[in-house]
Amino acid sequence: IGNLDGHTDEVLKVQFSPDEQTIGSASSDGTIRLWNVNGERLQSFASPEDNLARFVFSPNGQSIAIAGEKDPTIKIWSTQGELLQTLVGHKDWILHLEFSPDGKTLASSSADETSILWDLEALEFDALIQQGCEWWREYTKYQDIPPDEQRAICDRLDK
Repeated sequence: IGNLDGHTDEVLKVQFSPDEQTIGSASSDGTIRLWNVNGERLQSFASPEDNLARFVFSPNGQSIAIAGEKDPTIKIWSTQGELLQTLVGHKDWILHLEFSPDGKTLASSSADETSILWDLEALEFDALIQQGCEWWREYTKYQDIPPDEQRAICDRLDK
């Protein structure tokens, strides 16, 4: 039917999105590329210093989870190229990624001999709280002593 040309090293994985309208390909050249079914490149995700060999589409096909071999984090991107979340928890490279059928949980396994189930909905809330605390800390640098209740919320995040 056609070729998906553009990688500069071996292609390690190819996968269709759930709606079968997008194809993802991962290469040893440090890129993951998204293509439409006509072979036109839609998006590229690159990490020249890492081999981005692991990726999986979310069940709705609107996002993609990506992991490399050197960085033990998982990055979730929109298929349009916006970084949505960075998941930190493994201590070694990621071996496998899999979304739950409802897309609310991501499972990952690692060379650190652990598997993690990530609650993506809770992580969005945690990220919002973290961002709020960062803004609050910046604001309170120039204010009187903040109320203990506010300090306690953000102090718990640091532990």
